[in-house]
Amino acid sequence: SGETLTPHEIMISLSEKVLPSDISARYKYLYDICMTARYRNYRIKNFTSKICMQYLESIAIYARNHNKSIEKSN
Repeated sequence: SGETLTPHEIMISLSEKVLPSDISARYKYLYDICMTARYRNYRIKNFTSKICMQYLESIAIYARNHNKSIEKSN
């Protein structure tokens, strides 16, 4: 029998299969930052915070654009 994956691990795996590689890599980066934040008492460097905001915005832009293309095809 196989190893049981968490919902987050399933989402990462799915994102790697269906999203462009840059978007899935950014999702994984954000996941990793979130999952390790508690080891830093939730203190994140300003530089890292800015990268996270940029990655989140790029994911949101991709999602909006992808959603628009789906709506046009229907």
